[in-house]
Amino acid sequence: MAALSVATLSNRLNAERMPTVVELLKREAAAIGQKVNPFDPVLRRPSQVFGQKP
Repeated sequence: MAALSVATLSNRLNAERMPTVVELLKREAAAIGQKVNPFDPVLRRPSQVFGQKP
């Protein structure tokens, strides 16, 4: 599992900055995506996997 977040004020995400932020998020998502195992059970049935006792 992975998540990306932009921690800033919404008024700072103006039309001038938005393309830069989008490009950075795309780059990070691509880097994370290369490390994700498509056969990981968490991706297929997260509620079942997270509900299991260790």
